[in-house]
Amino acid sequence: MVRWKSGRLYVKGGVSILLLYYVFKKVGWGEVWNEFAGADVFYLVLYIGLGFVATLVSAIKWLVLSRPHGMHASLPRFVLLYMVGYFFNHILPTNVGGDVIRAYELGKYEGKKAEALASVFMERFTGYTVLMLFAIVAMALDGRWRGDLRVLIPVAGAVACYVGIIPLVVSRSFVSWLEERAPTRIIGSLMRKTGKLQEAIYMYKHYNREMIWALGYSILFYGVAVLNVYVGCLMFGIHVPLGSLFAAVPVMLVLFMIPISIGGIGLQEWAYYFVMGIIGVPAGVGLSLGLLYRARAVAFGLLGGAIYPLLSEKGEGGARGVFGKVRTTSE
Repeated sequence: MVRWKSGRLYVKGGVSILLLYYVFKKVGWGEVWNEFAGADVFYLVLYIGLGFVATLVSAIKWLVLSRPHGMHASLPRFVLLYMVGYFFNHILPTNVGGDVIRAYELGKYEGKKAEALASVFMERFTGYTVLMLFAIVAMALDGRWRGDLRVLIPVAGAVACYVGIIPLVVSRSFVSWLEERAPTRIIGSLMRKTGKLQEAIYMYKHYNREMIWALGYSILFYGVAVLNVYVGCLMFGIHVPLGSLFAAVPVMLVLFMIPISIGGIGLQEWAYYFVMGIIGVPAGVGLSLGLLYRARAVAFGLLGGAIYPLLSEKGEGGARGVFGKVRTTSE
């Protein structure tokens, strides 16, 4: 098992290196340097600010989804946990490492581990729901996406995975059926041990208002994401119609999800280069946007790592967390 995991890590590392080599060979360091040398500082500041806005929107959505489980952490703590998640996304060799850490930290703070993990799961699931919808609409309305297998196959795969997850979210009987017919005792036992998590997820079926708000925040997040890319283009002196970006950005974000590289390194840069090129953005600008996105994510991650020690104070049982409110044992 350890050898298999090590081999998979090496393969992902190789993919990251090959993708970076490919895009820089196609574009060249000189062109990227020229793009950044001529960048507009005003739009750079706005681009960074919109990144914080997107994080805030996601944190608010997560807070909304935590309330049905009786969690009381304040909004600043949710924002802080999101920043910490960015940090671990860059130091752990998996695309969901940050999600696991922020679920763990929230569960430790609240004393509700399964419920915290369920809130993170649903925060991601509602985001994927909106993303899949936007990507499908983009492909339906614009033949450029349907005609390229490099887009069609990943999007179709992502939609298939999303559809496969839906029964696990909405159907208790489906999970029971899987437990009974699990191919091995280990898998069946694992599914039974996650029963508390499953119940925490099923609970959302009774909180329609919170789910509607979560979907609304997901739409707002992707609106900010599109605006962010638009501002990034203006930073490099390129004007791209917002309509084109509303089609391109969801497709690009689906490509980000492919688990073939370490932390998306190389893949995200290639996706910017490739997708933005389809809508007519020069290759140098496309790759520069990918590198800008990476640099901001690393900066946010470093900030999250710097403030991670502030999470050492717990909020359970009446203690005051650094970014939490005072709670009593009677709550």
